[in-house]
Amino acid sequence: MKRFYHLMIPLLLLLVQGCASVVQKPVTLDTGFWQDRKGVIGVALDPLPSPDTYFTGGAVFDVVINATRAQPLTERLRSIDTTRAAMIAENMANQLKARGFTVKQLAESVNAPSSEWQTSVTPDMNATRDFRALKAAGIARLLVITVERIGTERDYNGVKPLGPPKAVFKVKGELIDVDSGKLLWMQREDATMPIPEPWDQAPDFPNAINAVVRNIEAASTRLERSFAGAQSGTAQ
Repeated sequence: MKRFYHLMIPLLLLLVQGCASVVQKPVTLDTGFWQDRKGVIGVALDPLPSPDTYFTGGAVFDVVINATRAQPLTERLRSIDTTRAAMIAENMANQLKARGFTVKQLAESVNAPSSEWQTSVTPDMNATRDFRALKAAGIARLLVITVERIGTERDYNGVKPLGPPKAVFKVKGELIDVDSGKLLWMQREDATMPIPEPWDQAPDFPNAINAVVRNIEAASTRLERSFAGAQSGTAQ
């Protein structure tokens, strides 16, 4: 019973947070941005989530049961190297430096409150957090990378799986005007990748782990290239 509640509480919190979130649309960077090299651009990486197993379909209690059954895979996922995901912010900072911008990489993630701008007419065009405190450090614009999900995802009808799991990696990049909260650029990668059979290879799950690692690499590269494409005014 204690294990049941241990699983139940984070799942309920996740559901509550998901209901309150604002759906942001992709924002294309204005090409005029690249001619304005004044001011400092801060670059930050939000804390990475632990790799996990995720489930779609079914009620909350079904998800708890499915999570319990998937515990061996979950424990194996927790040991994978997520360095590639953590490198996205540094790689994008280097892209900006190469174009002549003054960049300040923030050693720690930015702890910012929810933004009051979300009550505006176009909340999807504004940052969900208020970063105005960074103005004191001389930062005019902020590039922040947020990894939302690393691991595997599996569809269910109740407790019945509808197919094998697939690798999943969800990440978004935001370039924000610190003073106004306006999104200057926003792009996300909600990437999935099939896991070759056999996937249920306890205790090491090599096929599943390899797919997760390759999916992280592919999606991270696409996000970085989309920013580089915005720099050159071309799509990549």
